[in-house]
Amino acid sequence: MGNPLINKDFALLAIGQFVSATGDQVHQIALLWWILDKTGSPAAMAALGMASLVPAMVLGPFLGVFADKLDRKWVVVWMDFARAVLIGTVAGLALCGTLKLWHLYAATVLASTASALFEPAVNALVPRIVPDSALKKSQAVQQGLNSMVGVYGPFLGGVLVGWVGISMVFLLNAISFFLSGVSEIFITYHHRVAQGRANPLLGVREGFRFIRKTRTLPWLMGMLACGNFALAPMGTILVPFMIREVLHQTARGLGLFFAFAGVGGVVGAVLAGGFQKSTQHHRAVIVFPTLQGLLLASWGLAPSVVWTYTMAFLIGICAPLAQVNINMVFFKLVPDEMRGKVFAFRMTFLLIITPVALSAYGAIASVWTSSIPYLVVASGAILAAVAQLMRLVPGFRDL
Repeated sequence: MGNPLINKDFALLAIGQFVSATGDQVHQIALLWWILDKTGSPAAMAALGMASLVPAMVLGPFLGVFADKLDRKWVVVWMDFARAVLIGTVAGLALCGTLKLWHLYAATVLASTASALFEPAVNALVPRIVPDSALKKSQAVQQGLNSMVGVYGPFLGGVLVGWVGISMVFLLNAISFFLSGVSEIFITYHHRVAQGRANPLLGVREGFRFIRKTRTLPWLMGMLACGNFALAPMGTILVPFMIREVLHQTARGLGLFFAFAGVGGVVGAVLAGGFQKSTQHHRAVIVFPTLQGLLLASWGLAPSVVWTYTMAFLIGICAPLAQVNINMVFFKLVPDEMRGKVFAFRMTFLLIITPVALSAYGAIASVWTSSIPYLVVASGAILAAVAQLMRLVPGFRDL
């Protein structure tokens, strides 16, 4: 069958990320519970969410320049260590009983800045440590591990918060980032000094010019942004309201929804890895988001408990099949020396859309609660339409 983790270097990276992602999921539960317990304020929770988004939205393109200029392996290692120190400091303050809300905001901003440099660096690193023939499999493995964490992470977080307490959960997350960094030290990676602008401002301009002159990329990023507009409100607004207000289920029902979606994600990642020899990436990028959109629209039109969990599982299957092939398209379009900048632009672009979508859907849902099923239908229709419009993107059919 072959090694599912491909080779030693990818295994070290994947296992490290899996450990830190588990710690991060557990950490999020503890973080939200601490804020709820200390303030009881939805505004405080929303502000924390914005604190995690702003660094990548503002600094993303500049940090992408460094992800191309600096040794990507050491960027990944040091950003994991930086997050370990930041979260460890939060844990220390919590254990001493001196943790304040502003400490969390400051740590979140700094940790999110580290993540905004980590993400483009690690995305650009993977194609350099796995052979081209295994690149699609590597993306499937990463998606599968993330889906697994999504299945058990929130449950584990809830158990640990009740068992060892919030302060110890913070400490465990710090340890997970430290272990991830240690694992990544042993990756064998030979840095290529990227040619181009040394000045970050000029580097950002260079990245923007590359995207603009590559006729497919601007259209592709625009389409992905529209798709993100449709999907961003699902987990935080539409799904919880559908579960509670339309289907009259409890928090357990909401947890089951995400568990079914996570299990589907694992299945989808296995399928994506099984089709690693397929080169028809453009077809998958059209087909699977279209299926996701149709499934969402059908749920809004005819919601039922059984169909809710069936639909969550099926959407979970489609998600990695779409995402793996989207990444493969970007790898084909973008040369190694530009990947950090382009992935940072993509991350920034999608993040900017997120608060816009949440604000628009939240405002409509607040004024007109009975509109929730119609908003689900609208999201599904937008996603399916955007996927079909991909056919019109210049050069997309050749990928």
